Amino acid sequence: MPDRFRLPLAGLGLLLFVPLLLTPADKLYSSEELAEVTAQREKKAADEKLQKQVMQALDVCQRDQIMAQLNDPGSYRLHDYKPVFLDDEMMIVKVEYSAKNAFGGRVRDTATCRWRFS
Repeated sequence: MPDRFRLPLAGLGLLLFVPLLLTPADKLYSSEELAEVTAQREKKAADEKLQKQVMQALDVCQRDQIMAQLNDPGSYRLHDYKPVFLDDEMMIVKVEYSAKNAFGGRVRDTATCRWRFS
């Protein structure tokens, strides 16, 4: 192919690539919109942090308080859990679970675990 045909095709590729670089993240926000977007991001970060703390408390509760007392830890099944926040430093997790007893029958029970945020 002659060189005179390659140059326009290269320019065409550049024209197709440039719009991909312009994303909605480059949008300019007004001060009210920026404050709203910032507040939404902060709320999402706080919710994710709280969810991480709840999952950490649930993990410790299962491992240290529930599984340690079971006859057959391999039969443990989590059914439901509910975090109850007492204040900014303390939470109670109510865990509903089932496991096999010494006779092999499945028994459903509830445990309440305290968790202090670090």
